[in-house]
Amino acid sequence: MYREALEMQRKLLGHEHLEVAFCLSNLALTLTRAGNLSEAKAIRDEALAILQKVLGTEHPRVATELAFISALLQAQGELAEAETLSRKVLAMRRRFFGDDHKNVSNSVNDLISILQQEGKLADAETLCSDELLRLRRQLAAEDTELASKLALLARTLLLEGKATEAEAQVRECLVIREKKLPDDWRTFATRSLLGAILLQQEKYQEAEAFLLPGYEGMKQRETAIPLQGKPRLREAVAGLMQLYAATGKALQATEWKKRLEEFDQAGSSKEPNANPPSSNPP
Repeated sequence: MYREALEMQRKLLGHEHLEVAFCLSNLALTLTRAGNLSEAKAIRDEALAILQKVLGTEHPRVATELAFISALLQAQGELAEAETLSRKVLAMRRRFFGDDHKNVSNSVNDLISILQQEGKLADAETLCSDELLRLRRQLAAEDTELASKLALLARTLLLEGKATEAEAQVRECLVIREKKLPDDWRTFATRSLLGAILLQQEKYQEAEAFLLPGYEGMKQRETAIPLQGKPRLREAVAGLMQLYAATGKALQATEWKKRLEEFDQAGSSKEPNANPPSSNPP
């Protein structure tokens, strides 16, 4: 549908019209949902060139297109380029909106996610801690934006091996999300994250009580999980496999190992199937 509309727009308006850029963006969105990330990236690059020519390089819509491209690069493993672009988007949005705008917060989340994936954990922790301190001064104690930064900080601390510190952050996050977002995939991801933290502390019984429902809740809502959140589902499967291996439950460990292998095989047979890039936190 979008391809036909694109060709019609090009014939009517030429190749460098804003409506053509918007149609390209819609096509890229469809391609991303279908898992065709390389083609989606090429289409977004074309849309970006038009937007920059028509609107200039300093425009909020240009920043939005750059954010989509950064997310696609991250999903394809082009992390250095994704980080550079993410930092550019963050700087642009701060100039446009100031520090307190939702788009700025989204960009911070995106950059932290990339830094985590790159293993730049000290940088991720510093950025997240600074944002969390700022938000605590401005937001109510049960604000969902505060919860997103708590989840990001907890995940960073877990990756650094600081499980006790991570547990305090994720439990605070879970209280907020269970109250404010009870049916959201992020709430189940938070339960799974708490389970992973408890697993690292060898609190196996309690870990299972969070890992299993966390996975099941995410699996039921898989189509709602955005591009940056897709790894959370795999992490949940891996966590359950590790849990049952650590507790000597060989049958369950084998079952979850098989699921993990199937998950990885499905991912390697094609580019990741994904919703459009979104700044929903992990």
